[in-house]
Amino acid sequence: MPVAQSKLIKERLAAELARCTREKFKSIPSHQQFAKHLFASSKYSLKVSGEAVRKWFKGEAFPDLDCLAHLIEWMNLDMTRVFLQPIEEKKDSATDPSQANPLIKHEHFELALKIIELIEIDKKM
Repeated sequence: MPVAQSKLIKERLAAELARCTREKFKSIPSHQQFAKHLFASSKYSLKVSGEAVRKWFKGEAFPDLDCLAHLIEWMNLDMTRVFLQPIEEKKDSATDPSQANPLIKHEHFELALKIIELIEIDKKM
């Protein structure tokens, strides 16, 4: 995955994380508070720093796979917005029937591969 695409995906994750955080908490808590909520919601198995959370919200880093899996479930993140949304303006599903079709299994597999690839790139940086 090119570095520019990696940056775009981190930025999209940051936007999706902010959107879901506003829905869950009605406002965005401090990075330290979010880290504490994450730790508690994971039944005290995922400990991250406020600095790591700050980087996720700024689009500067991507969570590791364990954190990402928990964030997807806990925050109800829509990873299709992060990985599969076209770069150009999203078409209206009411006028474009191809946009209304659910994801097929192959696309889920591609999504998983992109997540793994992004995490590997992030580890090298």
